[in-house]
Amino acid sequence: HAPARTIVPQITCASRQKGEQVIGVRETVLIHELKRQGLGISAIARQTGLDRKTVRRYLARGIEVPRYSLREESERIAERFRTYLLGLTLPRTCPQI
Repeated sequence: HAPARTIVPQITCASRQKGEQVIGVRETVLIHELKRQGLGISAIARQTGLDRKTVRRYLARGIEVPRYSLREESERIAERFRTYLLGLTLPRTCPQI
């Protein structure tokens, strides 16, 4: 029986800026997939361009669903120009001569 072949996806973390700490869900899934395929932390770090400690941290966390906080409701931008916009859309009457 032939040994299992490790398939390394072509996706890398190259899109992130140097020094940027937050990685996306795509990279998190990639890290876990490479680990599932049997790669070590150093190999995953080389493949993704992340630090070994970062890879270790994301493996320990697992895959999390992103949490977003609720935004405060703010005034719509168009409300500031409401009277002006209504003036453009209402039929204009000719001035009395």
